[in-house]
Amino acid sequence: MTDVNRLLLDVLNELTCYIREEDFAGWDPYDGLNSEVFNVLPFKNNSYYRLVFSQLLKRCPFNLRPFLIIRKERNPKGIALFASGFFNLYKILKKEEYLKEGATLLSWLENMKRTDFSGFGWGYNFPWQSRYHYKPKFYPNAVVTSFVGQSFLDGYNTTENSKYLEIAKKAADFLLNEVMVVDDDSVYFSYSPSDSSQVINVTALVSVFLAHLHYYTQDALLRSVASRGIKFVIKKQNEDGSWYYGTKKYQQWIDNFHTAFNLLSLKQFSQYINDFNFREELKKAYDYYTKTFFMEDGRVKYYNDKLYPIDIHAIATAIITLSKFGDIDLAKRVLNWAIKHMWDKEKKYFYFQKHRLYTIKISYMRWSQAWMFLALTEFLKDLRKCSG
Repeated sequence: MTDVNRLLLDVLNELTCYIREEDFAGWDPYDGLNSEVFNVLPFKNNSYYRLVFSQLLKRCPFNLRPFLIIRKERNPKGIALFASGFFNLYKILKKEEYLKEGATLLSWLENMKRTDFSGFGWGYNFPWQSRYHYKPKFYPNAVVTSFVGQSFLDGYNTTENSKYLEIAKKAADFLLNEVMVVDDDSVYFSYSPSDSSQVINVTALVSVFLAHLHYYTQDALLRSVASRGIKFVIKKQNEDGSWYYGTKKYQQWIDNFHTAFNLLSLKQFSQYINDFNFREELKKAYDYYTKTFFMEDGRVKYYNDKLYPIDIHAIATAIITLSKFGDIDLAKRVLNWAIKHMWDKEKKYFYFQKHRLYTIKISYMRWSQAWMFLALTEFLKDLRKCSG
């Protein structure tokens, strides 16, 4: 066993113990509006104060959640990431406990589905306020539903339980009927049923989920819609290979993990559909990504033009993306840096963000632990493939 494998397994085992002890429940950077204190204040329904309160709590280097009475909860997206990670572990280590754990988490997700829309939808376990929209707790959206759908497909791939495939089909029904928007010869997917925003990675994530589902069902409609969604993503690519977060003027930034989502989606789409017509665009995007977002020592930049904050979510998606593209050495450097600087050896969890002068050491279950758990299992799986 190599030193990297040993270190990876040690951290993974300790992280697994931590998330089990917490019952997969925790805080989230965006859970401010779950505060029982905020919700008795007279301005709790004011969109401006909701947004400011949420952002201040997210950026605060100290954990004020116990004082604001924000309780630890399970997050459907986080649970989906954990489930996919446990199915990875079962495939690697062949231990029944991981298979059972993944199945138990999928059962929880099944119970948390929203059925008051077309098909099945899932949302975050907190209300969220953006500049222009407010969504109540568990209001279904395209991103969470796509990740949950992918976790059921991972379960189906591992167990061949047809129930999981049927639930994934219901997730696709939600995406096709509630958030799909036709855009000339392409389509895009809005973030949620009540808006028409064009966030590029949302369309990428939905499209690759539909392509993955098509891989198992051979449904021609899924192939067609997924292909048109990817066409939209390609159409929005900048000349240098990058993507802005969205198409609105206030969304014109370029960051690490949303770029990674686009890259992974394009690569996996081509594999599921057997369509390699955009190799040039994919190569240009990957070259931009690796040249822009990584430091020599393994640090991962958050934005294209700014190093800080170094964010664990960006680190996790970078590890997954690099390993899927076969860039194992760079992925190892990122992982080693993360374990050295973002892993709490005593408390057995990953920190949230490292800023120039301080580190936010709060444990966020979805944002930090779930993403790193998935990243570690994906990287371990890819390392095993490389070693034969």
